Amino acid sequence: MTFAIRLTVAISFLSLTLAEAQTFGWVKPSLSSIPSARSASALAYDSATGSAVLFGGETIDGIFYGDTWVFQRGAWSQLFPATSPPPRGGAAMTYDAATGTVVLFGGNNIVSGDDLNDTWTWDGVTWTQQFPRLSPPPRDSAGFAYNDAAQTVVLFGGSGNASGDGVVMKMTPGYGTGERRSGRRGFRRRVHLPAGRG
Repeated sequence: MTFAIRLTVAISFLSLTLAEAQTFGWVKPSLSSIPSARSASALAYDSATGSAVLFGGETIDGIFYGDTWVFQRGAWSQLFPATSPPPRGGAAMTYDAATGTVVLFGGNNIVSGDDLNDTWTWDGVTWTQQFPRLSPPPRDSAGFAYNDAAQTVVLFGGSGNASGDGVVMKMTPGYGTGERRSGRRGFRRRVHLPAGRG
């Protein structure tokens, strides 16, 4: 008897879920302005402004963008901040709730052909380059996320990063700390980079 009741509840739940799924779906909004086609762009949700922020990317022909777009209230808008990071593709970007800014790290730049290790923050109006005492080694296409419990942003892996390390960056006003954690061994060590590297 108990099995029959559980089966009936499960079937009822599944039917309700399928019915709800049929009423929802993707909707393509009619947009008057959109970013051009690109790959390797950086995108993060900015909780402070309630918008998605898109930066850079590249075309199939290897042309790199250095533009800033926001998607808010169903529409894209291109912004023209006074200061911006150089054009790049493959940058890592995430929202840092502790500072109320979007943080962008690294990527690849066509001018030099090298991976980057610069850090920029977006405050909803302009980009500001940060100069932390410690910076992760250059890389592109890394994973980047905010750890709410520790109030830090965490960067992991990426192309051009042979060590497979994980980097914990505590982004405080002034952006002064960073620690590297080995993704393979699970231990923590301080990063001491030579002068001029970040």
